[in-house]
Amino acid sequence: MTKSPEDYTPETLINRVMSGKKQYRTHDYLTAFSKISSSQLHSNNYSRRDIITLWNSLQKTPTKVRLFTFSLTENNSIVSKRVEDIYKNNKYAYICHDKDKSAEHKHYHYLLIFDSPRSFKSIANDLEIPVTMLQKVYSKKGMLDYLTHENDPNKYHYDLSEIHANFSVEEEKKTDDPDIDPWQEFQDFVALREGRMSYREWFDKYSPLLQILRHYIRVHLCYIHTIQASTPVTPVSRALAHFFTNFSPNSPFFAHFSKNPPVAHLPRHRSF
Repeated sequence: MTKSPEDYTPETLINRVMSGKKQYRTHDYLTAFSKISSSQLHSNNYSRRDIITLWNSLQKTPTKVRLFTFSLTENNSIVSKRVEDIYKNNKYAYICHDKDKSAEHKHYHYLLIFDSPRSFKSIANDLEIPVTMLQKVYSKKGMLDYLTHENDPNKYHYDLSEIHANFSVEEEKKTDDPDIDPWQEFQDFVALREGRMSYREWFDKYSPLLQILRHYIRVHLCYIHTIQASTPVTPVSRALAHFFTNFSPNSPFFAHFSKNPPVAHLPRHRSF
């Protein structure tokens, strides 16, 4: 009975696929190869870079983005050197978390900032890491705060000087610009309506946008009140006034989240 590609050990499967032979580059072999755990992507016969590049090419990834993050427990010195060499003309920041009480091992968090969108696979191949380790950053300020646990009272607070960055972290926080994919935003909205995403999960993800809305309301609230006083009451003016009044900075909605800000949630760090 002929074995299915998925029946082979990861090492055997890697060696067969990486040999480049036609019989080992079929759909079944490549599918089985793509399902190998990122922690098992190594072989004594082929370079790690070649294995990672082929494995990454078979993974589904999101659209291009400008802000990336990932974390490591191993090979951090090698990856840190690559980050500093390859992205010296862009912006990067990373820190070692070695005082976390809840973490089993010390680990490193990285943030990459680009002026224009980059693909997940190009970044992963540059750094020779599995593309599944990369994640999109929705709030630059939120991620920079997370590097030191600034807004998390339950975790150790690292000093700003412990961050390795080629830019001023404090100045960069002032230029926060949420990187939201409209299609992903719509999908999350549908998930929220269908009960597949909780209100808390949605708020944690889109709180940067709510902060922008909050600022917008502060600036324009007086203008809306002027509309109420100086123009005839119409359905449109009434709706606008109702919206901005109920979502003003003094409303119960914003008062609650000002006193109980959401803590940035990131997945557990991964090794490879």
